[in-house]
Amino acid sequence: MPDHQTVDLLVIGAGMAGLTAGARAVRNGLSVLVIEISDDIGGSARFAGYAWTAPSHEVMERHNPGGEASLKRALVDRFQDGIAWIRSTGVEAKDAQPILSFGQGHQFDTHHYVDTCRRIIVEAGGELLLTTDTERLLLEEGAVTGAELVMGDGTRRTVRATSTLLATGGFQGDVGLRNQLVHPHADRMELRSNPCSRGTGYRLATAAGASAGLPGAGFYGHLIPSGIPFADPSDFVDLSLYYSEHALLFNLLGERFTDETLGDHLTTMALMEQPENRGLLIADARVFRDWVVGSYVKGAVAVDKFALAGKRGGRVGFAEDLDELAYLPEEWGYDGPTVRAAVERFNARTAAGEDPVPGRRLDRLPLDEPPYYVVETVPAITFPFHGIRIDDRARALREDGEPVEGLLAAGSDTGGLWYRAYAGGIASALVFGLTAADTATLRAAPHGTRRTRSGSGPVPREGTATIGREVRPIAYPRGEVRASDFRVVEVEVRQPRAGEVLVRNTWTSVDAALRLRLRQTAPPGYFPAFPLGEPMDGIMTVGEVVESRADGFAPGDTVWHAAGWRDYAVVEAGKQALGGVGTLTKLDVRVAPPQVYLGALGGNGLTAYAGLFHAAGLRDGDVVWVSAAAGAVGSLAAQMAKIRGHRVIGSAGSDEKVRYLLEELGLDAAFNYKRGALPDLLREAAPDGIDVYFDNVGGDHLEAALGALRGSGRVAICGMISEYAAKEPPHGPGNLMLAVTKGLTIRGFRGSAHTHLLPEMTRHVGAWIREGRLRCHETIIDGLSQAPPALAGLLRGDNTGKTLVRIDGFTHRENAID
Repeated sequence: MPDHQTVDLLVIGAGMAGLTAGARAVRNGLSVLVIEISDDIGGSARFAGYAWTAPSHEVMERHNPGGEASLKRALVDRFQDGIAWIRSTGVEAKDAQPILSFGQGHQFDTHHYVDTCRRIIVEAGGELLLTTDTERLLLEEGAVTGAELVMGDGTRRTVRATSTLLATGGFQGDVGLRNQLVHPHADRMELRSNPCSRGTGYRLATAAGASAGLPGAGFYGHLIPSGIPFADPSDFVDLSLYYSEHALLFNLLGERFTDETLGDHLTTMALMEQPENRGLLIADARVFRDWVVGSYVKGAVAVDKFALAGKRGGRVGFAEDLDELAYLPEEWGYDGPTVRAAVERFNARTAAGEDPVPGRRLDRLPLDEPPYYVVETVPAITFPFHGIRIDDRARALREDGEPVEGLLAAGSDTGGLWYRAYAGGIASALVFGLTAADTATLRAAPHGTRRTRSGSGPVPREGTATIGREVRPIAYPRGEVRASDFRVVEVEVRQPRAGEVLVRNTWTSVDAALRLRLRQTAPPGYFPAFPLGEPMDGIMTVGEVVESRADGFAPGDTVWHAAGWRDYAVVEAGKQALGGVGTLTKLDVRVAPPQVYLGALGGNGLTAYAGLFHAAGLRDGDVVWVSAAAGAVGSLAAQMAKIRGHRVIGSAGSDEKVRYLLEELGLDAAFNYKRGALPDLLREAAPDGIDVYFDNVGGDHLEAALGALRGSGRVAICGMISEYAAKEPPHGPGNLMLAVTKGLTIRGFRGSAHTHLLPEMTRHVGAWIREGRLRCHETIIDGLSQAPPALAGLLRGDNTGKTLVRIDGFTHRENAID
């Protein structure tokens, strides 16, 4: 066995996150070593059965408001990709089903999955070592370059790695760290997960300069009967009192102290703050019948928790009626009459339709159906929410927010995603395990140790070429855009020269105005037409620098530029593109996820901001109409006007989008322009007229606006999507004379002509996003080859908000140069 080794990716920990990363990495062509301190793989994943999380950004924000925004968005956005990955390994993931009161997820055999990942790793030439510990990480000039390992037989091995992933499962197995970082009495809690997760990842990361998440983040766990130690991992589920969400919980003082219906996992944290960290859980016959002996989620085995707690010697009680609750055993330490009176008060208030204190948001029924089932309960911990800070590429972060070069983290070793809230541990391990592998793949390419997909061995960087894909137009559309108007071609990507960077693109923009450039000649004064058979320069894109020969840019930086609709781009630093908006720029992903810089914090945000506050000159008291208000620019303009206190009317082309405008964006009025005569619909929404029209459509919309505008009204013409694909020149408004009689101002504008406003816009919009006042709805299409259909769908009105193509998951090759 060698005492020195070099790999692309060293994975420390063979649980859900680590094995996922290892399997994905070998499929990406990387050389991989996975080590595990215990004598088996799988960790706490072997005790799970579902991958689930919040189904939307709105739901995630509602249930986990304190979590890091970029991590929350990444989890929601990439979750279905994670399920697709599980299925790609040959493991069945069942159809989506509800989980808890707000989540959605998939049941799958975690044993089969982790064993399959091990097989994928080993069959691809990777290595997996059990009973192996990590003594220290190797550091060179602040970068992590591998680790010193101690094998089960006491021998040592030095491993050099381009990337090192920490996935050791948290620190719940170390009572000292639990008391220090979770709660001073956390040592009292039973451990309902892998005891080998003892903080190795946390200690290694902090010693290497990584920072940890916010203090007081809490932990994930469940209530269990007091006085019953776990005898077997099956107890982790069988003894968890999930039904507490429908029962009543009282502390030693006989008081309710939390809304139990919000989730057993939240109630568990709340009980940890109560005297002696214990309480009485009381259910009536209804709760017993519907929840105590029922399945927690569809497909789970039902267990009579009350009977099992009694059989195992827990403190349980049975009362024929409320009066018997007064006779609780004295040695338990609860005042029976006080508890009985508290239940009676709760029942009286809920029966009368009054709110109990604390509230009961999700189950407001009284507990008035005897008999009563009483279990004394205590918290048990699964894993802590405190851990290593990462960004949305799974890179460990220093205190200043910059990545620790070469160091990744995923799964329960990480902190920041959850803050006293929770929506799926297996899901986050899956998503960020895959993310870590993809980030390691990016790092491996410029370091020259990347393998081909056939696994034929390391390919030195000298004498190799990166092969990427580009979408190129081969015919100008007549009428609707069709996929057949484009071709995806493979090209050799050259190395960057002095002053240039090589960027691996991850997100690319799809905008209606691209249609103006898919013609022989673009409109005068606009950006030039796309030449047939050539790459489509001038499309905003976000990516990650993989190699830099330009000052101010380094591998791993997230940037925007204007060489989109391709896998890779060589971009010259400082060279202006798209009027300056598309100049290569480093992005602060701590403010928002990278793709938001293609929408609200990019050209769309600038267009909305400049159109409202400069082209239209928005004034106090203005009534504003925004057409195409559910689109990328329109949705931002409408929200900005609302934030500034204006009455805002929006129009869109479907009832579903109208509901979005009213319910999600909170506009004052909205209408489906296909539901009647446009002037009548506008008059109904704005009976006293409008002062500003933000025009994205042109045609009959502009004509209706001219009729509705009051004296000295203003029109800001952003676009005219109704005319982009017109085969014949459209007719102008038939009432243009109203501009004279009413003293109207009609001004066309382009966001790229207002780049001087970009810092101001970014400052305001970034703050509105952080405060939750501005929503960034995204229509995401996966796969570079789907960019043309995405544009066609946008022009048909299929999208809501910003349309983006996620290029992640590309098929990448490296070919030897003859």
